Amino acid sequence: MTWWDDLWRNVSGQNQQKVVNSVAKQAQKQQIAAARPGQVQKGASILRDNMKPVSAPGAVPFYPGAKTGGGSINQVPQRNNGGKGGGGNGGDGGAAARAAASAAAAEAAAKKAGKDQTAKENANTQAIIDALLGSLAGYATGRDTQIKNAESGLNDALAGILASYQSAVTDYTKTGDRNLQDEASKSAANISNRARERSSLLEQAASQGAGETDQLRSQLQAFNNYDANQLEVTGSFYDTERQINSQITGANSQAETNRRNAWGKLQEDTGNAWNEYYKNYSDVWTNIQRTGASNNNIDTDYSTGFNANYGGKNPVSEAAANAGKAYENVQKDEDWYKNFGGRQGQRANKLTSTNNAATTSIKAPKAAEGATLRGRW
Repeated sequence: MTWWDDLWRNVSGQNQQKVVNSVAKQAQKQQIAAARPGQVQKGASILRDNMKPVSAPGAVPFYPGAKTGGGSINQVPQRNNGGKGGGGNGGDGGAAARAAASAAAAEAAAKKAGKDQTAKENANTQAIIDALLGSLAGYATGRDTQIKNAESGLNDALAGILASYQSAVTDYTKTGDRNLQDEASKSAANISNRARERSSLLEQAASQGAGETDQLRSQLQAFNNYDANQLEVTGSFYDTERQINSQITGANSQAETNRRNAWGKLQEDTGNAWNEYYKNYSDVWTNIQRTGASNNNIDTDYSTGFNANYGGKNPVSEAAANAGKAYENVQKDEDWYKNFGGRQGQRANKLTSTNNAATTSIKAPKAAEGATLRGRW
């Protein structure tokens, strides 16, 4: 008695067809699994797992009631024996080919996806590098703009200094002109006053019966008063001139100091522009290096290598080119600070209208000729 007969007796009538269907279904699973060896668990039970053992060549399993000898029997599908045998081999080989083709297609898709992904990463990395390279031109433009603004500021400052200086000097010059006019007016008045006093003193002396000598002596008083007045007028004139020259000297010194400060401001602003550019230039190239180094893609079946385009420059050398570099101030010579256009020198006015009498000492007159002869007669 075979294992099948023993199993068949233990199954009720209505479940016999279920057993046959179950065995057929299990056999079909075994046939599919035959294309994937190694997936059947070791120690599987025929009865517990509804598995049909591999029959001997030519053996045909059957169940009670099956016809023998010429009649058809209800055969249970056979398990594929690793591709050995007859009718099932064609189906098994087709499944393996389809599985291999499917695996190849999946591998090709994975390679393409990897290539596409790394190519996208490479493009993004290069875009960042290009943006950083483009920022260098922006920093250079900003530097040039700052320097241009600084130079424009210098010109404006120099124009303002000169305008303020000329305004002050113009006032001083006008004061000097008024001083000249005042001196001339006072000198003329002093001369008129001298003539008037001289005439008045002569009249007074004559009315008192003074002689020639006394009359001459009275005229000396008029000349002495004129001399004292003229010295006062002349002294006042030169005091004002000295004050004006002092103010001009102060204006010259202030303009010179302002010009020095304006030039220093230009150098400070220019130095800041260059120093900022040097720092930004080094920082940009350092960031370019880091960006390029952050992309580790290499050429494989599943990825595309990254080759950065740095615009024909070496990022390491460029980053070090301006490291620690600083702008060196440009100095102007002293002549530029002092001898500027419109500078006013010292005034050197000399009086030409001063009456010589104001600088002439008049001695006492000799005795009159009549007085000398008086004792001889």
